[in-house]
Amino acid sequence: MKRLLLFVVLLFSISLSGQTISDYQSYYALAFTSTTKQPYVVLRKFIQNGKTHYLAVDPFSLSSRIFEARKLAIRTTGSFSDIASKLEHTPYIKSLRLVKTNDQAVQDAGITHLNPTGKGVFLTIDLCPSQRPLDRVVFTESWKNVGMWNHRYLLPFR
Repeated sequence: MKRLLLFVVLLFSISLSGQTISDYQSYYALAFTSTTKQPYVVLRKFIQNGKTHYLAVDPFSLSSRIFEARKLAIRTTGSFSDIASKLEHTPYIKSLRLVKTNDQAVQDAGITHLNPTGKGVFLTIDLCPSQRPLDRVVFTESWKNVGMWNHRYLLPFR
């Protein structure tokens, strides 16, 4: 019953927002913002409430954004390889090429190295389907410790 109620509330909130997306498709382009001339790699194109939008990634910061079409000037379209060749020295393309070197390895293909100048702790947990059961104690205790650390050290900075 709770799930049904949650579903109805979620459906109602979505219908109230009035957001309809259609014609979602792969679309590769090199684009620039019309104001700052910042380059973006466009990955998807879709229609939202009658207006064309693009899903794009900043090839330097790796942040992604959704733009209305009028806010981007498309310079080059084509295959992803065509676009990547124009930005081969950016962190985005370098990262994709690095990932492709491990794309055949199914097991142990996660993080292979870290930035030696980085400070802190990196906790990674692989939740991919496996024949071995999840060691829930390790996962939950680690998460509790991270939560306590966050509370103790990050709360004063909020």
